[in-house]
Amino acid sequence: MLTLAIILFAIGVLFGLIVLTSFLRHGVTPKGSVIVHGILILIALILVIVYVTNNKPGPLVAMVMFIITAVFGFALLAIDLSRKPLPRFLVFLHPFLAAISLIVLIIWTVSAH
Repeated sequence: MLTLAIILFAIGVLFGLIVLTSFLRHGVTPKGSVIVHGILILIALILVIVYVTNNKPGPLVAMVMFIITAVFGFALLAIDLSRKPLPRFLVFLHPFLAAISLIVLIIWTVSAH
């Protein structure tokens, strides 16, 4: 289950990079990539939450970090859909926290086996 979550997170990251690159180059976010990114990450996060709630010990720290990162992602989405300028600090904080969260999850998964 965690391996599938990691794979989905990794694919979601690729779509997130497309969104970030487009925003930094052109000031716009490609909505198709935003949607695919969000769906993949949401499914992966649900898998992690299910795993943590059913397995002790679980990657609780990674789960909490991903939830915080998701809240920032939803905030970015809401701001973007309202056609207001995206705050740069959040544009960079979101992927930074996501990367750290993914690394923590990978380390926990590898060390648990």
